[in-house]
Amino acid sequence: MLRLFLILSLSIFLQSLSAKSWEPVYEPFDSLTVKCERDIDNFARSERCKTYIKSMYAIARKHRKKRVLMWRAMYWDAFWMWKYSQQNSAESLARKAIMLVDTILYEYDYRRLERLIINCTAGNMTFFEAYKAYHKQLCYLEKVDDTINIANTCVTIGTIFQQLGEHNKAYDYLHRTDSLYNLCGKKDYRIKNRLNLADILNTRGQNKEAIALLKDIMKQPEAKQDTAFMLEAYSSLVSFTKNIKLKEVYSHTAYQLAMKYHRRGALVQACTNMGSSFADRGMADSAIYYYRKAWKYLGKHNNHRVIIPILNGLANSFSMVEQWDSAYIYLRSARMHEDSLQLENNLSEVYRQESRAAIDNYEATLARQQAEARLHRLLLILILVVVILTCGFACYGFWSQRRKALAKKRIQELENKELATRLKNEELQFELEMDSKNRELVSNSLMLIEKNQMLDELLQRIDNGGDTGQITRSTVIELKNQIRAHASEEDEWHKFRAHFEQVHPGFFIRLKEMHPALTEYELRLCAYIRTGMYGKQIAMMLSVQPDSIKKSRTRLRKKLRLRQEDSLEDFLRGINKREDDVNKS
Repeated sequence: MLRLFLILSLSIFLQSLSAKSWEPVYEPFDSLTVKCERDIDNFARSERCKTYIKSMYAIARKHRKKRVLMWRAMYWDAFWMWKYSQQNSAESLARKAIMLVDTILYEYDYRRLERLIINCTAGNMTFFEAYKAYHKQLCYLEKVDDTINIANTCVTIGTIFQQLGEHNKAYDYLHRTDSLYNLCGKKDYRIKNRLNLADILNTRGQNKEAIALLKDIMKQPEAKQDTAFMLEAYSSLVSFTKNIKLKEVYSHTAYQLAMKYHRRGALVQACTNMGSSFADRGMADSAIYYYRKAWKYLGKHNNHRVIIPILNGLANSFSMVEQWDSAYIYLRSARMHEDSLQLENNLSEVYRQESRAAIDNYEATLARQQAEARLHRLLLILILVVVILTCGFACYGFWSQRRKALAKKRIQELENKELATRLKNEELQFELEMDSKNRELVSNSLMLIEKNQMLDELLQRIDNGGDTGQITRSTVIELKNQIRAHASEEDEWHKFRAHFEQVHPGFFIRLKEMHPALTEYELRLCAYIRTGMYGKQIAMMLSVQPDSIKKSRTRLRKKLRLRQEDSLEDFLRGINKREDDVNKS
């Protein structure tokens, strides 16, 4: 009973240690939370905690918009009620508080209230229900890395497995708790937990290891200062030790501590141990004294596990002094309690087996769900990898095609540029050739003009020589005929036209198609203007006066329907340009 009390006390105390996980909300309120965390497990300071809680309620009512203040005040109020055995009131208040919690922003607050409700109702739960509830709490605490409360929950779960007789599982949880307390530097909590570890080691048949562990922790200063702990440790040594002399020493020490501690359960256990120690030494009277004292402290309690050792001890002690009637009475009473205990044990074993089976099934279900979750995660990862690879290949293919398209476009641009350059060069070369031919045409035309001028001058001189009698009349006529035969305008025009059409093919045809009313004279005029000749030069080519050329240009502009601002030269060059484009195409 005392050991169960120590375990529950440790579990209760540890629930208020993880202040680091409370989300700060309002500094005056948070400071009261820290004080409650510190003092609520100290019975001497319990009234002080009630004052803190009243102040919390006052702050919460003043700041009604901060609902978190109200549910936290209600939590500490309910915790205080539960701590001091007002289970129903604590549960009712905790359930009201949990309805106010914003589970999205304050999930930790929700879990703390949920844990408090579980503690309030744990007495009405089966082992399986308790394990399931605390296991869920443990999963959340591990997620938020709340080390102290993880250790606390492991203690509770370890105790459940210990009561179910699953000592290996209990040892695993309590051993994990030991590591966590060591990690947090909580030496006094670690010492109390190691007492449970020693008990499990002894149950598993590791008697020497259990005794060594007990002796080690009993040397610690924190253990020596805790009377209840030292009493439980010596009681454990009595049950672990097989040496009669050592057992007597431990029993006596435990008895002295029990008298000092003055708790009924501890006194019953200590007096029973003392009676057993004297019985082992053959001191029947002393054994009977302590057994009867244990019976007296037991009072009206009907705990078969505690009563049977006392009754067997009394029966054995009376038989040692040959008081057979008394021995028989106590022995018969012991057998009755043993029968009742056996029945209880049988029922408890069935219950424990059912609980173990339910827990095993629950753990198997969790393991299967975790395996399925891992498989789903693996499948999801594989799908993501496939999608990423597919997207990667698609992107690479797109990029490759894009790069090929860009390369092809670049090549095409280079080819187009090269072609454009070649065409430009060809055009330039063509223009140069045209300019060269135009210059040649103009040059030939000028040469014809000069020739005609020379022939005209020669005719004039011949006429002058005939007039003065220097040349005979017949010679003059003969010379003029010969000169005129070489100076035929029609021959010159045909030569010019043939040369012109080589330079500007299709010019006359295109011009005639556009303006059918043009005369042969006007076509010749257009050709001379297209070559860039001046009016005087054209007049010489046509053997007319320059003024006649001006009048002819005016009539030509009207036939071509040119506006005043339009240039006749540009119009004629445009005809030739269109013809050049047609030829190139």
